[in-house]
Amino acid sequence: MQAITARCTGAYQLAKRTTQTRLADRCDVSSGLGTVAHLEQATVQALADPVAEARAVVQAQPAADLDETGWREGPPRAWRWTAVTAGVTVLVVRRARRAKVAQERLGERCWGWLVTDRWSA
Repeated sequence: MQAITARCTGAYQLAKRTTQTRLADRCDVSSGLGTVAHLEQATVQALADPVAEARAVVQAQPAADLDETGWREGPPRAWRWTAVTAGVTVLVVRRARRAKVAQERLGERCWGWLVTDRWSA
């Protein structure tokens, strides 16, 4: 149930009520909206250490590909930032498209090769 919830609300960006219906359809489980929210938070906590490790790997690589793409995150505009290396890919959604987000992905000083589309950030 936790994996299906994470997939629905994260990757598919479904509302909690829609996710609740999917859980009932797929798992034959009746759950409340609070359960959906709890499962989301449990997933965030379970993935915190692996995500931090993946971010550290990106910063240690001799080459990285960094790009941002427009992302729907409700009415305010957002961007999905992708950092790709030979060993790991890290995705984050941020409301900013500034250099600060790129530095967050790569560290304050980027050593090595950086592949971009020449966006000034």
